[in-house]
Amino acid sequence: MDEITNMDLLRIRRLVDKAICDFNLFLKGACVLTEAASGFYIVTPLIAALAGARVSTITRDSQYGSAKDVIKTTKDVAVQWRVSDRISFHENLSPNIISEADIVTNLGHVRPINHQFVEAMKSAAVIPLMWEPWEYRTEDLDLEACRRRDIPVMGTDEQHSLVSTFDYVGTLVHKILFDEGFEINGNKIALVGSGIFLEKPAETLKSAKASVQILDTDSDNVSHINDDVDVVILLEHRNKKQLLGEAGWIANPAVYWRDKRIVHICGNIDVDWLRKNGAYLVPQYPAPFSRMSYTTAYLGPLPVIQLHTAGLKVGEAMWQARKQGLQGRAFLEYVMSNSPALPFPEKGIMS
Repeated sequence: MDEITNMDLLRIRRLVDKAICDFNLFLKGACVLTEAASGFYIVTPLIAALAGARVSTITRDSQYGSAKDVIKTTKDVAVQWRVSDRISFHENLSPNIISEADIVTNLGHVRPINHQFVEAMKSAAVIPLMWEPWEYRTEDLDLEACRRRDIPVMGTDEQHSLVSTFDYVGTLVHKILFDEGFEINGNKIALVGSGIFLEKPAETLKSAKASVQILDTDSDNVSHINDDVDVVILLEHRNKKQLLGEAGWIANPAVYWRDKRIVHICGNIDVDWLRKNGAYLVPQYPAPFSRMSYTTAYLGPLPVIQLHTAGLKVGEAMWQARKQGLQGRAFLEYVMSNSPALPFPEKGIMS
């Protein structure tokens, strides 16, 4: 598990207090079910507790740290921040724990929020998503089960002025490149992706005087990366077509990938084929499609604090709307007016 120093904690506490103030987050009286996690993701239950909630956390052993270490670290910080009496820790998610929650986050250890999970939720519970609706994955959340039980689900606007996740994606690309020994200024860089995931890194790299080749995956045409490119960066989070592989959308011959540096942030690639042809992958074990090999937490705690406080604010607004008995359009208008919420445009938010 990543070590967080006392100096880090002093800064993190200042950032958390500011985010709670900026979003006017107030969760007194609510029970929040979320994860206890490693690294900077430690902040989520602490933010909820500082905002007045009673918090139930679920954690498990993972590649990032053991459940035992996560619980100990989070407990130690909770004691320092005087919220230890508001946070409980669990390694198994029982129906009783689920049924107590007013606000259920969709973070890693809480997932999957499947049919059985939704059936155990109280009828007035709500689910705020810590990302935008277009990032929805069916294996993580059963929306139909939520609709049948009238459990509202809404996303969080990552382009909100107090969040700006996609601005951090541009900075994230810079940090990875610096870590890998690239100067950016004067480098030839190929960016593969679409939408805002592609736009922000392209903007920041060009401003740093890199030569940028853009390959927009929204195009159906077969594409080629220029021969003199220093590094290829993959930034495709929506389109599941294979980008790199024997039958990949990018049609450079196998010999091209010999010793070519490929930075995988997100995107569908044939890892075995690339390794067989001598490609140099960063990281060594890229995440599967729809997951990110690097998140904005790689930069520091602030992107996580801002996004997760925003997501909890969406949860607060949904919870308050339910308490007022609002439904349908009235529910939507209240939540949108009082939080950085985004609805599912086609799937709806309530039955």
